[in-house]
Amino acid sequence: KGIDGSFLSGQKGCHARYYFELCRELDKSLPNANFFVYSPLPIEMPVISPRWKLRTQGKILAVSPILWLKIIGSWICRKDQLDIFWGTYFFLPYLDQSTKTILTVHDFWFDIDPTGMDWFHTQGFYLFLKNDVKRANTIITNSQETDRQLFNYTGRNSIIIQPGVSEIFKPLSRDIV
Repeated sequence: KGIDGSFLSGQKGCHARYYFELCRELDKSLPNANFFVYSPLPIEMPVISPRWKLRTQGKILAVSPILWLKIIGSWICRKDQLDIFWGTYFFLPYLDQSTKTILTVHDFWFDIDPTGMDWFHTQGFYLFLKNDVKRANTIITNSQETDRQLFNYTGRNSIIIQPGVSEIFKPLSRDIV
């Protein structure tokens, strides 16, 4: 099983928290599976286990996680002969047709407010997102609104998986308040 680890570098807020929790659930749900996490940059692995392996190479393209995934990540994934790949960061590497793909699309911020990202990143969305959505076997979004925008942009619908809250987040006891 391959997973794009782009969101796992840096702070663990927002999307990274979403992926950390989903990876932990995958680990519990698939106890016999091996997982390869692909990233151009050092990351904190979501699960500490010999079944989870970080796959990284070619740090020269690390300035763009999109280009790294498209060029270096594609090569490493094909070499690993994956049965399935989960594109967590809107994009997919180029894989053998036998590899099933899941693609997560969080929002359309690049289209709503292109000034919110650098020019290079915005261009990556315009160049690759529509084609990667068409190539994906399954698409996941996190809201009905993103699913609606996805359909308007690409003509495809998604499975909606709303972010959950980890069990580490719970109400404080009355003694503490």
